[in-house]
Amino acid sequence: MPLNTAAMDLLETMMKRAYLAAVLGLTIALPALAQDKPLQVDGPTEMERNMVRMWSRENIDEGAYTYFSFGADHTIYWMAADGPGKRVFIRNEYFENQNGAAKPYRSTKSLYDLDCGGKSWRVLATDLFENNGLRGADAHAESPDAAWIKPADGSDDAYLLGMICKG
Repeated sequence: MPLNTAAMDLLETMMKRAYLAAVLGLTIALPALAQDKPLQVDGPTEMERNMVRMWSRENIDEGAYTYFSFGADHTIYWMAADGPGKRVFIRNEYFENQNGAAKPYRSTKSLYDLDCGGKSWRVLATDLFENNGLRGADAHAESPDAAWIKPADGSDDAYLLGMICKG
């Protein structure tokens, strides 16, 4: 089910927060996935943005992730994660290189810890990969003691958290 614009903006804000967490203490690791999709793929043109889901299916190996939505410059996926409580991985696949951290990146994966009863969340870890499909060298940051963020009642953050917790 596609998200409304406010929910997409909220998810993008959450991912930006996860990126900021990743800027702290970056290390280099080996790629997590090996795929036969192209390493870097050009994003859709403005006219093609209406067909972004088709672009995603043709160019990105989703693996165990579920397509969630898309933003102006990326597609968004999620997957349940093991661990205590409710955890999810949020994955972004960017149409063009993103600048930041130590070098450009094309895909990200962040581990979110959700407190559905307390209506809050925190980002435990983030990986930034140099290529699409979570491939190539990555930068990794962990924040196991990250502060819980409790969105204001009625806010976009609260809406998105509630939607994920219902599933």
